[in-house]
Amino acid sequence: MILEQKGVVLYKDASTNKGGVTSSSCEVFAALALSDDQFSRLMAVPDVKNIPTFYKEYVQTVIERIEADATREFECIHREHLRTGLPRYILTDHVSNNINHLVKKINDSTLYNDVKLRNKVLRRAISPRLLEEQPLENVLERVPEAYLRAIFATHIASRYVYGNGTASNEFSFYNFMNNLQLAEH
Repeated sequence: MILEQKGVVLYKDASTNKGGVTSSSCEVFAALALSDDQFSRLMAVPDVKNIPTFYKEYVQTVIERIEADATREFECIHREHLRTGLPRYILTDHVSNNINHLVKKINDSTLYNDVKLRNKVLRRAISPRLLEEQPLENVLERVPEAYLRAIFATHIASRYVYGNGTASNEFSFYNFMNNLQLAEH
């Protein structure tokens, strides 16, 4: 608080460490989605001079996702700061709380049961490079449903909050979901 009052722009660790959380979860997800043989062949790096092409490409997609999510988080907090005047470290909590609240609401709903919507969201949330190697149908069979539900709900909730801010309402969520369902791929 004192630093912000002195003009220091401060982002909390909850915002700045999401890249580490994302990279870890993407690594775990690859291990769940790929067969043991695929994971060993595509992701294992027994010789750093001979890194599998898939591994390099998958890592690149994870980096791109982290960069895009960091940009979304920054832009949301920045907009909220301009709108409310609240310090960014407080807005980090507001953004995270709104995402978590919406994740719970989505998990308590029947949205995941809409197969077309579920598949659309998962195709957006999962690395396209991984889906080239392991089609979504196989991923749905291999990955525990609870993990898939978490990805589904978190993807929707984070995209909604990042795009609409912390003061949004049920009608804007309805519009967001309607646009999501109508969007190509």
